[in-house]
Amino acid sequence: MQNNIGTLFTPLFFFIVFSGCEFINPDEQVPSYIQIDEISLTHEDAIGITDAWVYVNTEFIGVFELPAKFPVLAEGETDIMISAGIKVNGIANSRSYYPFYTSYRADRILEPSETIVINPTLSDADYTTIAWKEGFENTYNFATDDDSDTSLYISTLKPFSGTGCGVFYMDTANNYFMARSVELTIPKINANRGMYLEMNFKCNNYFAVGYIASNGDLEQLIILNHANEWKKIYIDLYNALSVISEGYPYRIYIEAYLETDVEHATILIDDMRIVQ
Repeated sequence: MQNNIGTLFTPLFFFIVFSGCEFINPDEQVPSYIQIDEISLTHEDAIGITDAWVYVNTEFIGVFELPAKFPVLAEGETDIMISAGIKVNGIANSRSYYPFYTSYRADRILEPSETIVINPTLSDADYTTIAWKEGFENTYNFATDDDSDTSLYISTLKPFSGTGCGVFYMDTANNYFMARSVELTIPKINANRGMYLEMNFKCNNYFAVGYIASNGDLEQLIILNHANEWKKIYIDLYNALSVISEGYPYRIYIEAYLETDVEHATILIDDMRIVQ
C-alpha cells in the first residue's frame, strides 16, 4: 500500500512543482524591433547627429548610437518618438538630445519578432531662433586681426553647402591666424534649451574657437582636431555666456598656430550659426 502511495505521489509532486514554476515564471514577452539607420535634416546634411533618443508610448527607453537596431517590449499600435542626439563640444561622454530640431513622432504597428525601419527627417523647431549666421556665400562678416599672418578667403571648391565656404591657409612663413566676427549681443537665454554655436569644418591643423568679451578678454571654448572630411560640431555657449549679463556685446573668434609637423595648413569652415 505504501508503494502505491509513493508511486502516485511522485508524478503528482512533479506536476505541482512544474506547474508552479510556469505560474511564477510565465513565458517572456517576445520583443519587436526598431531599426534606425540615420536621421536626416531638411536644411543640411546631418553629419553631426550621432544618436537617437527614443520614447515608446511616452516612456524613455534609451539613447542609441546610429545606426541602431534594438528590441522593444510593445506590440500593436505604438506611439514612437525619436529625437536627434549630438555630442556636445564633440565629447563622447557629453551626449545630449538637440532641442533645436523637431522630433519624429508617429503611431506605428509593431509585431513580435518583426523589425520596422524608421529613418526620420527633422527640421529646425518652430521656436528655434537663429541669432547669427555665417554661410560664406560671396562675402562674410569676419575681420582678420592686424597681427594675423594670413587672411580669411572664400573658396568655391567643395564647400559643405551652397557655393562657398571660408578658408585660411598657413605655412612656415605665415604661421598665425586670428579673425573675429561682427559684434553680437548676449540674449536672454532659455536655460531649458541652452544656446549653441553650430559649425562645419575640415582641416589638417588644430584651431581654436572662442568668444571675446566686452572687455577684450579672449575666452577659448574648444580646440578642433584634424578632420579629413567635413565634420559638424555643436559648441555649448550657454555655460560660457549665461554668467555674463544679458545685453552685453561679444564676438566669436577663430585662432590657429601652425603645428610644428605641418608645412602647409588648410582650414575650411562653413555654415556657422548661433541658435537659441
